[in-house]
Order: sequence, then structure tokens, then C-alpha cells
Amino acid sequence: MTSENHPLYGKEYTVNNFTKSFGVTLVLYTDDEGLEKSMNVAFTSMNIINPFAEISKGRCDFQYDDMLLLGEDMRKISDRLECKLNCAMLQTQL
Repeated sequence: MTSENHPLYGKEYTVNNFTKSFGVTLVLYTDDEGLEKSMNVAFTSMNIINPFAEISKGRCDFQYDDMLLLGEDMRKISDRLECKLNCAMLQTQL
């Protein structure tokens, strides 16, 4: 825990895994009582710096992961359009 105001500040735990929930990366760990708990990875020393966020320094309205998803969606749309164009060209050749 890296936030000085958090009650778990300075404690160290064994990391079990990472997961995502509603777009937030969580670290799964075992607490002192042996129970598995989760915490936003941004609150820990394990937070990975997002290269897009680091370069943009908050100047962009879009998040890095959203832009990757948008690019993937645009590729899918492009593939569908290309397929439709190819099918239309084949029909005109018949």
C-alpha cells in the first residue's frame, strides 16, 4: 500500500493474482487472516505506468485501453466492408 493515509500503508502481502473488474486492474492478495482480498493496483507499489497516460499527462480525453479497443473495432469494420466490396465485385462479374 503506497498511500500514507490508508490503514494498510507500509504492509506487505503475498500477491496471488491480478484481475480486472469494470475496467479496473485489481491485485488479489492474502491478508493476515488468510483470506483472499483484492485492491486497486493503482494504490500499490505494483502499479504499472501506462505509457500513453505518461506521455499525454492527462491532456487526452481517451484512455489507452479504449483507443486499442477502438482500433480493433475499426479493423473489424474495415474487414467487413472489404468483404462486402469483394462480394459486390464478384456479383457484377457474374
